[in-house]
Amino acid sequence: MGEFLLEHHGEVYSVAFFAAITLIAVWEGIAPRREGGAFLRRRWGGNIGLAVINVALIHLIVPVAAVGFALVVEAHGIGLLHWIDSPIWIAAIVGFLAIDLGRYVHHYLLHRLPVLWRVHRIHHADLDYDFTVGLRFHPIEGLFTTAFAFAVIALVGAPPIAVLAAEVLVAISGTFVHANGRTPRWVESHVRRILVTPDMHRIHHSVRPDEHNSNYAAILSVWDRLFGTYVAHPAGPHETMDIGLPDLRDPACLNLGWMLITPLRRYASPPPPAFTRPPTETRW
Repeated sequence: MGEFLLEHHGEVYSVAFFAAITLIAVWEGIAPRREGGAFLRRRWGGNIGLAVINVALIHLIVPVAAVGFALVVEAHGIGLLHWIDSPIWIAAIVGFLAIDLGRYVHHYLLHRLPVLWRVHRIHHADLDYDFTVGLRFHPIEGLFTTAFAFAVIALVGAPPIAVLAAEVLVAISGTFVHANGRTPRWVESHVRRILVTPDMHRIHHSVRPDEHNSNYAAILSVWDRLFGTYVAHPAGPHETMDIGLPDLRDPACLNLGWMLITPLRRYASPPPPAFTRPPTETRW
């Protein structure tokens, strides 16, 4: 089974990604967490257009997928896990955890380093919140994300099966955590003990600097709890909280052209201030 999945990793990733989008779009339609905004067509057009450009550009510049790169790393015995004699299942678990921790660090750097925040703020400049926000990344950020992931894979020597699991789960999680879907409170409280949920990640897209500078984790919520960047609840209700950035409120921020050009302009807002836990924060 493992060999089959690795051989068809591209198809596995695509099926997981499009199945997640379909199911979450249905969920948003049946049980929305927030009312739909006034710029739905413009938002969707810009966000989906950006995703198409990202896919085309990354495949053109980086033709080797993460799983393919992991196979090369494995063939050459590169990375820490190849220097340790351990069962494949232990190496796979350690590799997966290392990749997910790497995504936390990568996201933290996107917020803290001005040159990276310059491109990442495009992701935060949307004025509403639904699954298409998970597609809204500048191509420069996409290339940095790919390079960072390859570096973690090479450093750790993550087994290809662990890389495949991480890639598939990120494809699902990237759509899931940006969903405008409602879940019962008891489900939310239990799931987020292990996984990042939409309500947890929505706080990260709040207009408040103390909130959008928190909850960086991609799949496992433990990293935010461990490193002290976890915020359980926004200051206001999820249904009415303002989404976006305080200095980018113009609807022009939803246009594809604006998203592509803005990071290249001379002016760019600084990263948000260092994390401080909101005084109203309570834990789940």
